[in-house]
Amino acid sequence: ESDTVFYFQTEFFSGVENQQYNQIEEWILVVIAAFSSVLIALLLWTASMIFKDLAAEFMPSSDLTVNRLRRIAGILLVYSLAPQIMYSVLHTVLIPGYSITFGLNMSFFFAIIFYCLTEIFRYGASLQKESDETL
Repeated sequence: ESDTVFYFQTEFFSGVENQQYNQIEEWILVVIAAFSSVLIALLLWTASMIFKDLAAEFMPSSDLTVNRLRRIAGILLVYSLAPQIMYSVLHTVLIPGYSITFGLNMSFFFAIIFYCLTEIFRYGASLQKESDETL
């Protein structure tokens, strides 16, 4: 399913008792959910700092704002890739008989688009700085 945020496909080949491995998989999912929650909290905190600065002094083309937007783009990219990679690696290491599946989803493409918009914003900030210096 390409519209889901996390899509993991696992295949379990082992014929041994699955109860122990089910508990390990649940712990893996808890760790990944906690990691994703930390990323979302960091993203929202960075966005709140942007809005706080805009409310205090409306300068959307400042270098600080552009750097924070780039940080948000990086966090979005990590959010779209890291949980899938972590799940595959932890599952492969801790549970025998695992088939690795990796896919790109909409959050990855959103991160790339957001990064491109950030670069446009950076260019606008440099034009604004150049305009301010000529006056």
